[in-house]
Amino acid sequence: MDGIKPEKRLHPRRSLQVPLVFQKRERSHWGMSEDIGRGGLFLRSFCPPDSGELVEIRLGNPREGEPLVLRGKVVHRREGAKAAFLLEKQERHAGVGIAFEDVSPTQEERLGALLAEDRFSLPRGEATPQRPETAWEEGEAQEVFQVLEDPAEIRRVLKALCKKIRPVLLKRLGGRIHYTIYFRDVIGASVPFRVEAEAVGLKDFDSAFSEKVPFVCRFHLEDHSYSFSVAERPETMARSWSFTLPARIYRGPDRRSPRYSNTLKHPLTVEFSDPSDGSLQRVKNVMDISFGGLAFKNYPGEEVYSPGQSLSNVKICDFDHACWKTNGRVRHTSFVCLPNGEVFQKVGIEFADEGASTLKEVPSVKEGELEMIEAHASIHQHLKRVASTRVQILSGLDQTILFADGRLCAEKQNGGLELTVTSHLLSQGTESDFAEARLNYHYLYHGTYHFFSARTKKRNGSLCLEMPTVINRVRRRKAVRVRPEGMIKTRFRCFHPVLGRTITFPVRDLSIRGLSFESDYTQDLFWRRLRLRSSEILFADEYHPLGSVKVRTLAQSVTDNGEWDRRCGVEFLDLPAETESRLSAYILRSSNPGIRAPAAERIENLWELFTRSGFLYPSKMAYIRKIRPQIDETWKRLFSDDTPFYKQIVFREGEEELGTAAAVQVYEDTWLFQHLAASSHPVRLISKDVMLGLAQFLMENRNTKYLITYFRKENSFPRKMYAGFMDRYPSEEEFCFEEYNFLSLDLEEPGSIGRQQRLSTLGPGAGVTVGHARDADKEVIENYFEKYLHPLRGRSRSLSRDVLHLPETAAMFRAKGLKRERSCLVATQGGGLIAFALLENSSLGVNLSGLLNTFSIYTVHTEGENARDARRRLIDAALTCYRSWGARVAICLTDEEDLRDYIEAGFRKEKEYVCLTWSRRMIKNYYDYVREKFSRFEERKQRKPREHTNTLPSG
Repeated sequence: MDGIKPEKRLHPRRSLQVPLVFQKRERSHWGMSEDIGRGGLFLRSFCPPDSGELVEIRLGNPREGEPLVLRGKVVHRREGAKAAFLLEKQERHAGVGIAFEDVSPTQEERLGALLAEDRFSLPRGEATPQRPETAWEEGEAQEVFQVLEDPAEIRRVLKALCKKIRPVLLKRLGGRIHYTIYFRDVIGASVPFRVEAEAVGLKDFDSAFSEKVPFVCRFHLEDHSYSFSVAERPETMARSWSFTLPARIYRGPDRRSPRYSNTLKHPLTVEFSDPSDGSLQRVKNVMDISFGGLAFKNYPGEEVYSPGQSLSNVKICDFDHACWKTNGRVRHTSFVCLPNGEVFQKVGIEFADEGASTLKEVPSVKEGELEMIEAHASIHQHLKRVASTRVQILSGLDQTILFADGRLCAEKQNGGLELTVTSHLLSQGTESDFAEARLNYHYLYHGTYHFFSARTKKRNGSLCLEMPTVINRVRRRKAVRVRPEGMIKTRFRCFHPVLGRTITFPVRDLSIRGLSFESDYTQDLFWRRLRLRSSEILFADEYHPLGSVKVRTLAQSVTDNGEWDRRCGVEFLDLPAETESRLSAYILRSSNPGIRAPAAERIENLWELFTRSGFLYPSKMAYIRKIRPQIDETWKRLFSDDTPFYKQIVFREGEEELGTAAAVQVYEDTWLFQHLAASSHPVRLISKDVMLGLAQFLMENRNTKYLITYFRKENSFPRKMYAGFMDRYPSEEEFCFEEYNFLSLDLEEPGSIGRQQRLSTLGPGAGVTVGHARDADKEVIENYFEKYLHPLRGRSRSLSRDVLHLPETAAMFRAKGLKRERSCLVATQGGGLIAFALLENSSLGVNLSGLLNTFSIYTVHTEGENARDARRRLIDAALTCYRSWGARVAICLTDEEDLRDYIEAGFRKEKEYVCLTWSRRMIKNYYDYVREKFSRFEERKQRKPREHTNTLPSG
């Protein structure tokens, strides 16, 4: 039939999702199967093996003790599609298809038996355990548990668990995967009570049993650890299910040290040397941490860990900063399945000591930073571009640097590419006396560090290279470096601890992290890792203190006239905040010509730019006309130099503003990237200049830990650009997106007043009451967000209970005479939380789309008429609050599909927004991506100037 591809497989596949171990290049990794047949399987993996690679697979079976070991070959590879939603494509998981090879008759028989059996029977002797707490993570210590058998006490404990939305870990006795589930309620007026539970997405080896199977449940509540067992049919648990109140549960002291979960806090990473290869550095995302240890996530395709394994050079990192170093040991491992079906390995490690060791830099490439160019055509194209840009090449033989001023030449010859490298230093020094050797080549291309090795012959004073099979690139530089104009005016001054005097040097280039200066370090006695105190920098005719610096690099090259050019690179250790601010502004101006700060007297020019570029479409302009005076007043306050929470840049040519973009701190650690608008230019891409300028500010601003940006779903420019960015840097932990409905209600229209009751006088209405959130409510709200929200979204929106009202952000706005606040209303019934609403209120003009003056409603219990009544009453209470705040329009931002209650209240759906949230670790990657993506377009425009409309309507 047309459109249907014929099945090429000789053997049918069975959908079977189970964790397995595979051997790749003599190293063990774990992954998840997607389907299995007699001829092969599909392996889900974040780091899958290469096409054509031979692998060994160890597949477990619940009926057999020994795993089934099979060998196979990778026959096809499937890349993941992280940005499928933005491009309206189907999301898919990365992985490889493996065809089995050399299957013995015994292996084929065992594999056939596994695939033929649709349901497993319970292994003989496996029954409900008397002590369920003994069947838990391998390596955990056993404690003495108290047995609770009073139904009233058991009911009270489970009621509190449901009310606080605390997670429960569930595992089949004898199984390998721990499932995170939630109980809804304890129902019944008398014994026997029943416990209602949400559906569990059991994986195949846990779901393929025909009779009741014993499961162990465990949870932590009120400084105690609880566990009990329940027997249930797996097919029943695939939907909402219930079970009789357990006859007994086991309670003991929470034997864990006080642990701090990073779900709603700032993220931590742990770095350590690979146990099998000390030259590799592993980087993992921390799940929780205590004084004595931590647990981290291990994704499918990554290496296998087992209890007792030693880990050396363990470093705890807060964003880009390492804060502690020690050694550790793997305490326990387990597979965890989240409610959304994601499976990962949870690895718990204990610290070897609690002493503060000296923190040393690990001079190696971190996992996740290394990318490879492997396709033959891609390597050809890349080297041709490198040769055309004439970047400097550094070459090394073993541990010796031969030269750092090499130039790559690439010429077509005999249908291929002939590569040669030339350097002034090739004829100098005994290190370059070789005829043929394998050399390493290093260079910076578009701000990204690249390196490769190639067989090299020396001929006629130059090096002839064989075509490399792979080129590695590392995206590590976290700051933009600029070369100051007029080096005589930009100087570095320091007190030399050995020479005992103050010396001044010309600055070569500088960034927010460090600088390099001209110095003959052999005479001036600068060594690597030398610390220099009382350092200063001269720019803008004024010296600014730098604090302490450390020498990081020493470099030399030969100029065109044959003279030595030597320089030192230093890293700032404790840069004062005032100097950092001035230096950041100086670098921004130097690296982005044409970029200026907005001025209060040029506000009218900004309005003309917004109108000319199409940023202000008719419906938005109609709303803004009503509040234009208030917006102008807000802008005057924001445009002052001493506004730490707001940054706006404009691209100005002559007296005309051609482009602008802004960023504002909207939550405790989060900035909103907004108001991007650009008009046409015959040669330049104005949008590129303003995006790079603002990204550079956000990258260098210490207060930026997260970044969010909104755009309308039908706007193709940001959708395609961000989709390409996400595919280039697919990171589950650093990038997420969500979709919202934008609903509005004109509070000044006749008939929209409705009920004018104040919040304090709202009637009970079916037993549902509305009020401000108390501390106990905030704990439940935090647990709700931990359950339902992507961790990055929860952290970036400051949704933990201690910062729910944005205390620091609100204080910064108040200091400038502006407003930014968030309130929390709750709807309760019988003391239990049914739903709650977050209301945001900001000064008009901070965001022109009203996205900082919205409310959102979250329903804790979605079933029943009480849930709808709670939502209606929260809507009514929100309208009352916005009227009391003097708002003209009420805006709701919701991801709910059922909008009936909002429509009945008078709201209308105006548009749909997509919101992207990213960690600060991605900002430099975004900077590089924008520069690379637009550079080719701009080159074409410069070659052939023409009229070009560069309109970027945005939210």
